[in-house]
Amino acid sequence: MRKEAGLTLAQAVDGLPFDESTLQRVETGWKSFRQGSHLRALLERYGIEDEEEIDRLVTLQREGASREWWTGVSTSLLSGMPRFLGVESAAREVRIFHPTAVPGLLQTEAYADTAPATQAH
Repeated sequence: MRKEAGLTLAQAVDGLPFDESTLQRVETGWKSFRQGSHLRALLERYGIEDEEEIDRLVTLQREGASREWWTGVSTSLLSGMPRFLGVESAAREVRIFHPTAVPGLLQTEAYADTAPATQAH
């Protein structure tokens, strides 16, 4: 949305209560806003006026920051992973790319039957 608005990181955060590094971490998924008002201010800066879209994104941010089923297992996860788990339950789509593998959820029985078997040497 920032790029669509034609803004640099510096322009996007100018006058807002967070800095460029925070916004960069939010954009890359390494951090989330602690306050919905920060997200709302940013969306306003980006020119997003559709209240339904704003509410959807704020709800997604809030739900993504919640700690539900994974709270008890977060200590056994790799550093940085717990922040992604809360987002999973709120996701509406998943994007994935791998140049040589078909994701398991997309594999059909026919694909599995025709896939070349790995041979041990």
